[in-house]
Amino acid sequence: MTGTLHGDHRVLANRYRLIMQIGVGGMGAVYQAYDLCLGRMVAIKQLRLSFEGDPLGQRRFLREAETAAAMSHQNIVEIYDIGWGSEHRMFIVMEFLDGEDLHQTLRREGPMPWARVRRIATQLCRAIRVAHERGIIHRDLKPQNCFRVTRDEEEDFIKILDFGLAKPLQANPSGHITRTGEAMGTPSYMAPEYIEGKGADTRADLYALGVIIYQLLVGKVPFSSKAGVEVMLAQIHQGMPPLPPEIAKQVPDGVAWLLQRLLAFEPDKRFADVQEVALAIKKLRPDLPRSRALKQAEVSIHDAPTQTEIVAPARVRVAHAPQLFSPSGFRWTVAFSLVSLVAAMLSIVVKLYIL
Repeated sequence: MTGTLHGDHRVLANRYRLIMQIGVGGMGAVYQAYDLCLGRMVAIKQLRLSFEGDPLGQRRFLREAETAAAMSHQNIVEIYDIGWGSEHRMFIVMEFLDGEDLHQTLRREGPMPWARVRRIATQLCRAIRVAHERGIIHRDLKPQNCFRVTRDEEEDFIKILDFGLAKPLQANPSGHITRTGEAMGTPSYMAPEYIEGKGADTRADLYALGVIIYQLLVGKVPFSSKAGVEVMLAQIHQGMPPLPPEIAKQVPDGVAWLLQRLLAFEPDKRFADVQEVALAIKKLRPDLPRSRALKQAEVSIHDAPTQTEIVAPARVRVAHAPQLFSPSGFRWTVAFSLVSLVAAMLSIVVKLYIL
């Protein structure tokens, strides 16, 4: 992981020595740091200085820490501490993850095979289920907030980050942390009802999950625009774009149906909850059914050039060569030999008679 070195190696709260900046977001920068008390690497997200006089931004930042800390799960980033540094800037201390987010993986490697997407999606379902069971909607699920690390022998171990836009399902009036009519998030991953300002329930997270799965398979989002209105218009008038033919033939039957359910324009047409999504994914094979795999193999074989087509001159010569060793060729050869023998004997008899 790369970052910006800090020559002063300043210390926050007399405990956390900042080493380098490893990321930046809308609300603050993220640093790799060293915990002087426990002797371990940590990640620290520090609120931007511009939010110093913004109570709403500070409350949202605090909510992120409280929300993530309330959920203990292996696929959710672990929160260690919260504090205030110089200039009364709030910071969150969390586990240090050595890896990259799924957005970076996609940019480097391109679209992923279904078997790999299936493993990643299953982990996302587990993390989302924990959040929903605790009454939390993430509202900002996207590849940039899905961090990929190596854990044991799993190279695609996923951790969900950034609960800054998370919202309780049943928030009291004082618990709202978005301004009236304000829809926060990334348009391409936002459910239509959320873009319209109608509010969001757990099915908004399922919609975002569908966008992520589609993007991992295809390499791009189904609807791309920086403006929420443009995304919503595409959702209404176009619907979910089909999987490209080269992708569709490489995934099991049912993947397109899964995406259509997750990306349905109307929330009631999506899955009821993330448990249903996880079950649907589990029922889909990680590889192609044997019948389809064999059929594709046959097509590939038929499309491939034959050996005689590869060696065209040899084929021409063979076509004009006498077929001596075929059954019909053998019969003609024997007959020709007998005729020649009889002709030779007759020639000898005629010569003897003349003499």
